[in-house]
Amino acid sequence: MKRSNLVNEIVDEIKKHDYILVTSHVIPDGDNIGSTLALGLALKTLGKKVIMINNDLMPKQYRFLKGSEEIQLPSALKTVPSLCIAVDLTGLDRVGDALHNFVHKEKPVVINVDHHVSNSYFGHLNLVDGTVSAAGELVYDLILALGVSIEVNMAEALYVAISTDTGSFQYESTKPKTLEIAAKLLEAGVKPGKINQYIYDSKSLVALRLLEKALSTLTVSEDGKLAYIWVDLRTMNKLSAENEHCEGLVNYPRILQGVEIALFFRQIAKNRVKVAFRSKGEVDVNHIAGIFGGGGHTKAAGCSLDGDMSNIIPKVTSVVVEELKKI
Repeated sequence: MKRSNLVNEIVDEIKKHDYILVTSHVIPDGDNIGSTLALGLALKTLGKKVIMINNDLMPKQYRFLKGSEEIQLPSALKTVPSLCIAVDLTGLDRVGDALHNFVHKEKPVVINVDHHVSNSYFGHLNLVDGTVSAAGELVYDLILALGVSIEVNMAEALYVAISTDTGSFQYESTKPKTLEIAAKLLEAGVKPGKINQYIYDSKSLVALRLLEKALSTLTVSEDGKLAYIWVDLRTMNKLSAENEHCEGLVNYPRILQGVEIALFFRQIAKNRVKVAFRSKGEVDVNHIAGIFGGGGHTKAAGCSLDGDMSNIIPKVTSVVVEELKKI
């Protein structure tokens, strides 16, 4: 089905429902929050009753977005929406156990809006396009198709979504349309300097201390093509660090000259490690993450593994080294 026809079908479906849930993946990031908020605000202008839910607390750096306080935890969901719109997630299990169980039990209509090539097409309707830079791009198109005029609060949320997922428009996923949308958002009142100050230029002391600890673990392969860093629970707890303080850490080994693949290993529970993959060259890290049950994009992906850090690091890096030999 052509994307324009699919968008029209989604618009028709949205019009049928009065109470709508908008949600996204655990451990929220800029695209997650910006897409959820912009779509939620747009649906409200249509007179819909909207509840925005995320499994985890809002990171402090995004709380400047007006309306962000309306994104609540799953415990706020008391009555059953007839429609669930899930943005920026590859599978419905990524919303977290509480919300996943709720949706599985109550069975609302599910619309899936995502830009990951590893998406499982879990919705009744699936607006999935792995060629766009961020879910925010798809939400932008959907809002316009709904006939909603994008005001400044929606525009700021969408700008955060797109800016953060493109590395402030640095990554290869940045296409002409990406910049065209950004220009339209500026016309709607977005001030890039203000946004950048909040999301790029206002790091807490905890975030810098965590960066210091992470960089002290920097390891580079003999050929210089692989670099990785790691953080364990002991370090996180000692610094009182949160998920948000880890955002972007994988980019530090990535910028090392000669590196093709960068990894960031983070212990998230006693026997659970989250791995972030980034690629600068020809290697498809979505494929590598898929070997371990994860996924994402060709240049940025992730997975979570059960086990101890001391076992997981050599397990993952050995696979990466073999993939690098193929280029």
